[in-house]
Amino acid sequence: MVRVRHWWTCAPQAEAPPIAPPSLAPPPPAPEAEPEPEANRLAVKSSEYYFVLSRLSVKAGDLTIELNNRGEDPHNLNLQLEGDAGAPLEIPETDSEQRSVASFDLPAGRYRLWCSLPEHEEKGMHTTLTVE
Repeated sequence: MVRVRHWWTCAPQAEAPPIAPPSLAPPPPAPEAEPEPEANRLAVKSSEYYFVLSRLSVKAGDLTIELNNRGEDPHNLNLQLEGDAGAPLEIPETDSEQRSVASFDLPAGRYRLWCSLPEHEEKGMHTTLTVE
């Protein structure tokens, strides 16, 4: 085994002139931004056999709903204003590990939400949402 030793030396150098700090001018005033309207969104996680809502109440008007199917079976989401005999609003069947997004114009009231696939509602796949 051969050991090689290296010797390093530093030759002194002349001092560098001091660097002057940059002049700091105050930043220009930022224009006042108009507040953006708050998005009215609802996330709904579905699995066997339940829904989890991101919030229990939302504002009346345009509402964007995202159905995120985290279960193994396909699921859909139906919305109906309590006391309304008309056809429910629907987010179609969404496969496992997929998501569907839909927007609705909802008036104020309590809404029943459920999965209409066979036996899903009976097994507990329903909840309520308040629209204020």
